[in-house]
Amino acid sequence: MSENRDAILKAAKRLRLSAFGQFEEYISNSLPFEDNLCNLLLEQVRLADLQRLERRIRYAGFPQIKTFDTFVRSEEHLPYLNFDELNELMTCSFIDDKNDIVAIGPAGRGYVTFSFM
Repeated sequence: MSENRDAILKAAKRLRLSAFGQFEEYISNSLPFEDNLCNLLLEQVRLADLQRLERRIRYAGFPQIKTFDTFVRSEEHLPYLNFDELNELMTCSFIDDKNDIVAIGPAGRGYVTFSFM
C-alpha cells in the first residue's frame, strides 16, 4: 500500500468519509481531477443521506417497518378502499404540495397501518 493511499484511508476514517476510504472505486484516469473529485463528493453525499435516513427510521422506534411494496392491495381484503386515492397517496405529492392528510372512518380499516408506511 502506498504512503499516500494509507494517509487517505486514515484521514477518511478519522473524518468519517466512507466514500473517500474507497476512493479508487470512483476515480477514473480518463476524467479530469475536478470531475473525479465531484464524483467522489456526490457519492459521499449520497451515503450520508442514506445513513441519515436509516438513523431517523431507527430513532423513530416504529414497531415494524412497513412499505407499500408489502401492502396487500385487494378489493376482497379492503372493499371500501379507493385504490385511485391510495395510488395518489403513494406518490407522496402531498408532501411537496404541503397538504395535510386525514384518514377518517370506522375502526379496523387499516388507517394506523397506513400511517406507519
